Amino acid sequence: VYTPDGRRLVTAGWDDTIRVWDAAYGRELLALSAPGLIPVALAVSPDGRQIAAGVGTTVRTWEAFPIPPDVLARRRLTD
Repeated sequence: VYTPDGRRLVTAGWDDTIRVWDAAYGRELLALSAPGLIPVALAVSPDGRQIAAGVGTTVRTWEAFPIPPDVLARRRLTD
């Protein structure tokens, strides 16, 4: 699922990991551990800062971007 601004893509895999990607460059920005949860549903909050993942009646949430997006942009430029 894409973040509301379209700049990031959130994916879930069979390895119990939620990953956040830079949509333009395909670079992984963040990996979140979700032990025991292979989600069938993903959602991103309207401000793009929180991720929710769920299966059945279990839902977990993460603060996906405590780092402001402009700081992330500067990091990408210096990588």
